[in-house]
Amino acid sequence: MDLDMALKAFREIGDRRNEAMMLNNTGYLRRRQGRMDEAEDYHLRSLEAKLANAHLDQMDMEAAAPLVGALSGQPSNVRSLEVQARFAFLRDDAEAAVRLMSEARTLAGEHWADESETALQKYQEK
Repeated sequence: MDLDMALKAFREIGDRRNEAMMLNNTGYLRRRQGRMDEAEDYHLRSLEAKLANAHLDQMDMEAAAPLVGALSGQPSNVRSLEVQARFAFLRDDAEAAVRLMSEARTLAGEHWADESETALQKYQEK
């Protein structure tokens, strides 16, 4: 499917904005196909990741916490693991950040983005 290929490509180059857009678009397609459970999952993953990162950009840990918690309750995917790692790092838990990013790198395989590797190295240095 072209949407899956686009999603992988955006992940590979570290384009988080368009990755979230593709998650949302895939949710829209699933909804149009009548596959509501799948649609909801894609929409929620997109929204939670975007909102969590927006709160982390503002260093609003209190607002980010429930969103990161929701991401941790979903099946693991690269995006949610990276957001959880960023949250852990900003809460001074570098060990958890490294563990989560390492798991994300394993899941991403050959699609691991340079931007993600830079973040992992930053977490390892702390």
